[in-house]
This record gives sequence, structure tokens and C-alpha cells, in this order.
Amino acid sequence: MKGPYDAIHRAVGLQPGVATLQMTSISNVPNVDPFQQANNTFQLLDNVSVIKGNHTLKFGGEFRRFQFNIFALRLKGALYWDGRYSGNPQVANSVGSDIADLLLGSIFRADRTIGNVQSYFRRSSYAGYFQDDWRLHRSLRLNLGVRYELATPFLEKNDNLISAIVGNDVTLVRMGTGEPYAGFANIRLDPGIPYVRDGRVGRYPTKWDRNNWAPRLGLAWNADGRGRTSLRVGFGAFFSEDFANPLNDMTSNPPQGVRQAPVAAPLRPDLPITDPFGEGGSSFTVVTQPRIFSLARDLVMPYVFQYSATLQRQLGSDTVVEIGYSGNQGHKISAFQVLNIAPPGPGAVQPRRLPSPLAGTVTPMAPLVNSNYHGLQARAEKRFSRGYSLIAAYTWSKAIDDGTSRANPGSGDFAQDERRRDLERGLSDYHIAHSLRLGWTATIPTPSMNRFANAVIKNWQVGGFFSWLNAIPFSPRSIGDANTGVGGLRAQYVSADVNLPSSEQTLSRWFNTSAFRRPDPFTFGSAGRNILNCPGRINLDGSILKDFPTFEGQS
Repeated sequence: MKGPYDAIHRAVGLQPGVATLQMTSISNVPNVDPFQQANNTFQLLDNVSVIKGNHTLKFGGEFRRFQFNIFALRLKGALYWDGRYSGNPQVANSVGSDIADLLLGSIFRADRTIGNVQSYFRRSSYAGYFQDDWRLHRSLRLNLGVRYELATPFLEKNDNLISAIVGNDVTLVRMGTGEPYAGFANIRLDPGIPYVRDGRVGRYPTKWDRNNWAPRLGLAWNADGRGRTSLRVGFGAFFSEDFANPLNDMTSNPPQGVRQAPVAAPLRPDLPITDPFGEGGSSFTVVTQPRIFSLARDLVMPYVFQYSATLQRQLGSDTVVEIGYSGNQGHKISAFQVLNIAPPGPGAVQPRRLPSPLAGTVTPMAPLVNSNYHGLQARAEKRFSRGYSLIAAYTWSKAIDDGTSRANPGSGDFAQDERRRDLERGLSDYHIAHSLRLGWTATIPTPSMNRFANAVIKNWQVGGFFSWLNAIPFSPRSIGDANTGVGGLRAQYVSADVNLPSSEQTLSRWFNTSAFRRPDPFTFGSAGRNILNCPGRINLDGSILKDFPTFEGQS
């Protein structure tokens, strides 16, 4: 076993240790790769309140400094065996023993990440607000306010961050100015790929976003003057500050870092265990067709407009009912996009990539997604009295957007056709049209008996919770792809109703499968996003409790 370890550690350039040995017939022999993270947040804030006549004025500010220090690397690599090379060559698709392949030194895949992928991200955040709670009348209050937020773009302390600009070509850009390979000792890019560090983007991967003004408005009206009927209306704009997680992907961009996963030929073990990454005696790893993660230059803080109106009425001394409307609109929500892909068609993908056949996919996070939500809500609550309490809530709503926020690369959640992102508009992944929730508690009535009997039969309480959520939407998908270099293909819609009557629905055929087929070669499916619904969900919980008295007045 010395050979595999020495080979992979010589290639990575680390002290000897245990690499991951992955086989199909026995449990993996894992390694323990180091992962260190030291995050610091420094905060300074102050708030002031002033009461002047019918006005309650509040204003304040906040400063935060973020430091995200991350070290993550698959240092020790991995070797894979599955028995493909020790099978009987006279028998088609014969599979032998992965242990035999191991003893022969015939690996079918190796995997490692190399480079300097340490990250020291920095960001400063500033915020200020002003609010006036104005009592116009003893039964009417108006709340007016505004908030401003400014978050600087993320900065890597040592400018060890590589992004990509996609135009007539794919140009890799390192932050700052100077020698582009400084600090990257053993990784080089294909000379045909433009790679610069000329200050064209400064030290930040994104532009500054300075227009983050968020107005707020609220109204509360005591309609009957006795506090039993009230109307509340509100509107507000809210910004969401992104954090450093997407930047972690960028720290593995070459030439800072690169993941290598060579695969041997299906029938011939041409991946030598002594040099699985094909470097020989070279001190450099030359990266061809690099896959790049980046941030779009116009990436900004996502924002949402929220608005609501609620009418509430108290019935008796312990019951409240309310009905209301709640809605929101989200804009410039960040999501991954896939660029430098091939148009649908036959032939190898790489030579057809546009605009650059020398680069792989470029996956920027961009402000792509817009969303809206509208919901009608009804609620009734009887507070605990006379031995029981009850609460019921119902929501009828609809959520629509044109993409999945931050889809994981390779998950199939990207736009099917990046040239037609408008076709992604549909029900949101989290859309639930109907939601009903019921909760209750009740004390079990018992007669009063002697002291010892009361200790057993008294102070029992039962409770329960019931929820019903109707169908969650999903998209009809098809195997294969349009040969663009990106997976994720929806089915081709044929005709007829996609839904089945409830009497015909089964677990194996929940929707009308005859309404779809596999798309023609090198084409995208015509089925819309999230046009089908999975079964709803019912949840029922119950409880029984007893209080045991310990001392007088306590339990």
C-alpha cells in the first residue's frame, strides 16, 4: 500500500498520511482532511428615543465588520476501485473484485484538490434609521420610517480571488494589480486562456451597491374605541445582506486551486497508480478547460417589498378572530447562472462552447430572480379558560418566481435554457396553496377525592396539533440533456390534462404520464416549470401531560 499513498502525496506535496480508499464491496477507508474556520464579527451600534408631544422619535445606527477566515482543502486525495479490470474479458460487462483491482494497482479514478485555497474575506456594513410613531388620535397611530443600508463588496485580504468576465471571450481576472501568478506556486492555466491582473475590476469582484433605501409605513386603528376591533396596515422595503458562502467556490478557481478527477479507460487501466494525475516530473499542473465560479459584476443586495392588512375582533373575554392579507415582491434575488455553454446540437460539447471553447462552464451568481406572493389568512384563538384552549389558522396563497435561488451546481435546478430564462416563470418551489393548522389543549375533569386519589387522577391534560398542507409543485423531468454541457432537462409536453382524477392516482402514477415524452435529440423540453403537484401532507401529534405537586403552591 505504500505505492498509492506515496504517489498521491507526492503529487499533492504533503506529508504522508491516509488517503481515502473507496471500494464497492467494503466500507471506505476515509481520511480526515483539516477544515479550520475562524470568523469574527465586530459590532458598534447606538439607538436614541425621544418623546415629544404626540410623537415618539427613534433613530440610530450600526456598524459591523466581518472577517471570514476559512481553510478547506481535500488535501489527501482519494483513489477508487470497483472491480472493472479483474473481470472475465470473455464475458461482456463482467465485473471482478475491487480488492483484486486494488492488489493489481488498477485504479479507475483518482480525486484531489490542490492549490492555496485559504480565504480571508472582509466586509464592512453600515446602517442607519429614523422612525416616527405619531399618535394622530387616541384611536389612531401612524408609524413612518426609513432605513439605509450599505454593505461593501467582499474583499479577500491577499487578493487571492479569481473571477471571470464573459464577453467575446472568457477572461479570468485576479483581483488587484501585479503578477497574476504571485502566490500560486504550482498551478498554471492553458496559455490560450486570457488571465490578467491589471486592476480592471479593482480589488472587489462586484460593484458597490449604494442605493439601498428602505421606507416603512404602518397604521393602527382602534375602530370601536374600546380595543375590541382593530385594523392594522403595513408596508416596508427590506434588504438582505449576502454572506461569504458563494465566495468559497471561487477560492477553488484555477490557478488558485483546482480539483482534479482523472478517470481511466473503461477496459484498460491506463491511469498509473504511481502518477494518477499525469504530471510526471513536472513541478506545475497545467489546467485546461477550467470550470469557473464567479460573482456577476452587477450583483446587488436582494430586496423585498412586504405589505399586509389585518382586521382583528375580540369576541367575549377570551376569543379573538382575525382575517388578513399578506403579500410581497422580491427583486434581484441572487441565483447561479451557467455561461460558456454549447448550443443544443450533435458533436462534442467542448469545441462548441460559446464564447470560448478553451474554457469550461462559467457559473456566476447574478441578480436573476424575481418573485411575488399573495396570501389570504384567517385565524381564531380561544385563550385557555374553562379548562381548554383552541387555535385554528388557515392560509390560501400563491407564490410565483422565475428561478430557484442559489441552485446547487449539478442539481438540475438551473434554467433549462439560459437564453430563455423567461420560460422559468412558474410556481415557486415553496408554493403551498392551502394550509390548515389546528391546536388544542384541555384539562381532563376529575372528581375530587381523598388526598392520595387526587394525586393520581387530578392535573391531567391532553393536547394535540393537526396540520394539512396541500400539494407542493415539481417539474416533469426527462433523462438526458440537450448536449449543451449542462444537465437538467424537462419533459416534452404532448397533450391532454397533466393531472389525473384522485380516484386514478397511485404512488407509481400520480400524474398523467402519457401527457409527456422524452424531448427530441438536441432539443429542450416544452413542459413548464413546476406544473405538477406532489401529494399533500398531513401531520397529527398528540400529547398527555400530568402535573405532580411537590410543595404547596408548586408543581
